[in-house]
Formats: sequence, structure tokens, C-alpha cells
Amino acid sequence: MSEFHRIVTYLYLYENNEKTRNVGYAKIENKDTQCRVEIHMKNTGFIAKDIPVYFYLQNADTFSGILLGLVTFAHGTGEFKKVLDSNNLVDSGYPISSIKGIFLPFSEKEMILSQWDDDTFQRAAFLPLEVPDSPKTPISDTDTNTDTNTDTDADLQAAEAAPALSSETSPSNTPSLRWDFIMENFSPVTPFSPEDTFDWVQLELKDLRLLPNSYWHLGNNSFLLHGFFNYHHLILGRKENASSHQYILGIPGVFQNPERVMATIFGFPEFRSTSQNTHKPGQFGYWLRPLD
Repeated sequence: MSEFHRIVTYLYLYENNEKTRNVGYAKIENKDTQCRVEIHMKNTGFIAKDIPVYFYLQNADTFSGILLGLVTFAHGTGEFKKVLDSNNLVDSGYPISSIKGIFLPFSEKEMILSQWDDDTFQRAAFLPLEVPDSPKTPISDTDTNTDTNTDTDADLQAAEAAPALSSETSPSNTPSLRWDFIMENFSPVTPFSPEDTFDWVQLELKDLRLLPNSYWHLGNNSFLLHGFFNYHHLILGRKENASSHQYILGIPGVFQNPERVMATIFGFPEFRSTSQNTHKPGQFGYWLRPLD
């Protein structure tokens, strides 16, 4: 006889890491090798589209997120359903038994969370889990599609250096060396015109951990996640000034007035088109945020 397990768990809205109120529930049914996930939310006050839904697991002091998909809110209500492989959730290699809860990052100050035990969820220690063999997207000033590329040398170098960069006792943990490492080891790109005064490199979501610690929270920024999962890359630019450097982080997207409002709310107020200096609705480009 096959085994059947069901979990029903409440979802709570958090503001500035403080639990405020119940906004719904999730039902997880596990039978044999099939896991059915249903999430029902209402009265959230959210009207934004395409918020990522994660299962999360805990390894020591870090929390890794398995992206299940995106949920769209309408009039404060959101519904999400998906069927998964119980033993290998979304090709992550992790089974349902390793999951600690559900996480939906809505903004830098707001999130929806369900915890399946008494352990405290640390949002600052959360980072989406990279699925093995996920495609990488090259970009240039004329290429804005999502064709894949097998050149992973830069990512391999970054992965090999990551333990040293994350060590509090390593000299590579200084902000200036982190910036230099990224600009010297990641693939250069030219997203804008040749007259652009910035040097640009292409990043993936996991590479945000190579930035100084004060920017790690950007890995939870819903607008950034939305752009990354649509176009599979980010960009980082550096401009040399007389006595310092100026850095800018870019999220790929298409210019629309509703997107402009959301981009501003989430801290990316400037848009630059890849095709011309002016921008019009429907043009591809990047939403930009200066990094001090």
C-alpha cells in the first residue's frame, strides 16, 4: 500500500522581519514519488505580478531556496499549484523531507513566510539555489534573446574563489578586492553604445554573494528576481573616477510605465535602452541602481 502524507501550514505576512498577520495557507500532499503543492493567499494587499515562490532548506547558518515558480496577485489574492518529484524537487537533488518552509519575497521589507518548525528564518542569509546545468545567457549590444552558451570558465573561477571571498579572515573579503575580482574574472559585455563610459560584466544570481556583504540583500529583491528569471542574467558596470570607482547594477527588462513604477519602488529607478539613448514602451534595456 502506498504511503500518503499531507501538511497544511499557515502563511504569514512579515514587514521588516516582524510577523504581522495570517494571509493564507499551503497544502502539501506527498504520495509515493509525487508531491502536490497548493498555496492559497488572500487579503495580502499585493497587486504586483510574478512573485517567486520558494521551498527553502537550511544548511548550517544559510538558507537555500528552491524556486517552484511565480505567482500573480490580483486584488490581494494569489493562487499557486504545482506537482513535483518528491525525491528531486525541481531537479535540485533535494527531497521534500529536507524542506523547512515556504518563502515569497515581495519587497525588501515585505515577505510571506511559512515555517515548518521553530527555527528562525534569516532572510539576510537566504540565496536561491542554482539548479545544476541551468542555461547561461550571453548578451551584447545587439543580442537580447535567451540563447544558451556553454562557456562557463568565468563561473568556474568564481566558484573556486568563493570560499576565500566568504571567509571573514581572508584579505579577499575587503570590498575593494571583491569589486576587482568580479570585474577581472567575469565575462565582459557591451550592453549599451560604444560611447558608454562604463565597463560591464555579466553576472548570474548566485554571483551577488561575491559583492560586499551590504549588497547581499539584493538577492531577495523581487523585481531583481523577476528580471533574472525572465532573462537569466544581470550586469554590473564600473566607471573609473579621479579617486574612486562608481558601480551600477543592471536588471534586464522591457520599458513599460507599470514596470517603471515597480522598478522605482524596488530601487532601480533608471532605465537605459540597448538600442538608443531615448527609451519608448516595448524597448529592451536595463533597469539600473547605483551601488555606493
